Amino acid sequence: MPKTFHHIFPTAYGYCAVFFQDQPLRLMETLLPVSDKKLLTPRIPTHSRETQTPGSEILAFVNAIRDYFLGNPLKISFEELDLAPCTLLQKKVLQAVFEIPFGETRSYGNIAKSIGNPGAARFVGTTMAKNPFPILIPCHRVIKSDGTLGQFGGGSELKAKMLQLEGRPLSDPITT
Repeated sequence: MPKTFHHIFPTAYGYCAVFFQDQPLRLMETLLPVSDKKLLTPRIPTHSRETQTPGSEILAFVNAIRDYFLGNPLKISFEELDLAPCTLLQKKVLQAVFEIPFGETRSYGNIAKSIGNPGAARFVGTTMAKNPFPILIPCHRVIKSDGTLGQFGGGSELKAKMLQLEGRPLSDPITT
């Protein structure tokens, strides 16, 4: 039976966590940064075991997240992320969001059009709310069509800081 592990690590923006499973090894979820490590505790499943040093495959994701918060674009591929629990349509949304370039944004409507469902902006928002890999799948780059930030699991202040980290002034128009 597979075991679930977690690893909490510091970044330039606070403490993040990754959850992963062994046998087969797979990254299951990432958590956005918080200022205090104790704030992550309620999000950790009771059956999860803490590991101080994950293996090299999981450590690659940890390092990618750390590097991101130092202002560097992510260097991972979409195929590295295990999205087995997602529906085909959710995977299309997540891939479209994954492909938004560093420093650019798209609206929920832009994403809906890009997956061939122009009326599915709400579905895009719902999928973003369930994104198991925030940061790695950059849902902070999805904003409202009027240019305002919209919702974000880490709060609008963190979303704004992440966009500014990428050099995206908040007053810029949405990139199409």
